[in-house]
Amino acid sequence: MSGPVRMAMTVVATAATFLAVATTSAAASSAALEYKGRLLIEAPTGWAGAETGPGHNFGKFRLQLSWTATANTESGTYWHFQSLHGTVHLDHNGGPEPEPECTATLSARPGGEDFVSVSPAEGHPSKVEVTTSLPLRYGMLRSSQEEGNCSAEAALFGSEYAGFNEFYDHETDKGEVEEMELATKPKLIAPPGGPWSGSFDALWTHEEPAGAGSPYLIEIASKLTVGTPESGGGSSDGNGTSPGGPGKGVEYGPWFDKAKHDAEVDLRNHAIPNAEHYCLPYAGGLAMAGAGVLTLGLGPAGGMLAMTGTMTSAALAPFCNATITRLVKDYKTFKDPPLGSIEVLAKPHPVSAVGKLPGCGSYETSVRKVCGELRAAYANLDSAAAGIAANATAIEETVSREHAALARRDKAAIKKQDAHLGKLLTQQAAAEKQQTKRGKAVAAVLSSAQIGFQVPESQAAKVATHAAKKLAGTGVTVRALRKVESSAFVPAEADLLAGLRGL
Repeated sequence: MSGPVRMAMTVVATAATFLAVATTSAAASSAALEYKGRLLIEAPTGWAGAETGPGHNFGKFRLQLSWTATANTESGTYWHFQSLHGTVHLDHNGGPEPEPECTATLSARPGGEDFVSVSPAEGHPSKVEVTTSLPLRYGMLRSSQEEGNCSAEAALFGSEYAGFNEFYDHETDKGEVEEMELATKPKLIAPPGGPWSGSFDALWTHEEPAGAGSPYLIEIASKLTVGTPESGGGSSDGNGTSPGGPGKGVEYGPWFDKAKHDAEVDLRNHAIPNAEHYCLPYAGGLAMAGAGVLTLGLGPAGGMLAMTGTMTSAALAPFCNATITRLVKDYKTFKDPPLGSIEVLAKPHPVSAVGKLPGCGSYETSVRKVCGELRAAYANLDSAAAGIAANATAIEETVSREHAALARRDKAAIKKQDAHLGKLLTQQAAAEKQQTKRGKAVAAVLSSAQIGFQVPESQAAKVATHAAKKLAGTGVTVRALRKVESSAFVPAEADLLAGLRGL
């Protein structure tokens, strides 16, 4: 095991007693402690080469864990876990030497212990320094399958071997390493009073080799809190160091975490794929046909392919613009920069489609009928995409304002913004269902006309490059997106007709 990993995974404190912080100072009274978090680690279990093409990863190791623990500066060095549970999964699907697949639940092992260190902060005796680590010590967890690949021991070995070792073997960015080390070994320095909280998050993904699918993933989101609720409180800065000054203990509202989680999932599963697949660099039916993007089956040929290409080019321009907006706002919601206008409620303002879709009057009868159906279906799809982009913008602004409200410890503004956030999330869920329905309607028209719609391997790089250029000026780079989703804007062939059914 490498040195940084050993540092991240070993016991933080071995002292047998807590320090009641600075007993001669204002911090002499007992302080409550809380550590809450969740962990996700995923890794492929092997690599299958191919005679042609890049080959692919097969199988998956997956560890999920969540916890809530409390302690007190007078009670000892151990966390008391109110909850500690998760799952572990292992399979070798597609591997040359498959082993039995297993899935097991993880829970706290009776008598298992984990440590927390509390001491006066160096150079600041009136402040307390609290240090702990992820609850991944041997002896802490038990598995519903105590034998085999899903045992607690195997789960912990996998978290090190397939998780953190991979991170330290591949990651060289100093900022990323520091973020991971702080997430695996949180440290919070707090003044007297509280509660003071620090968030310790890290997200890393890496595809090895490129194009193989099933990337390595480590995601950590945790919060360490110190202080007695009666004393007031605040939140920490991004480095896990609490700001000074009096205040009231505050928390984000119940919709805040869901909004950030939904944005991350949407970014990976919809916004990025839609942008890299439907931001096509082709104008006109003949250009699309020549590139192999649109193909005609056994239906009547006269003008059908040219009409479909012209209509598709016109319709996908505003769809692409809306999708790029959705992608950028998802990313910013997930990253959550604060926005100071905490009294303002964001309202979605859908933009109208750029330009107009072509008319159908010049085509022969059989083509004209399909043209009318396709024109209406694309218009509805563009409208739905614009609505989703507008909602995503309002959600991003609201999350950022709630963040700013927490920094100001303004409970009324947090409550106001979070209630509005709940309404926006409900509205967005309905809009996404509507877009899926309308994408299926476009696919149905194309299928009925026996039109194929795809990005062939020969054109995939052009499409990915064009989509990446559309991001220019948004403040979100492809490099940043690949830290969330390693396959973002990596050229790959795609069945766009099938994709329309799951937008």
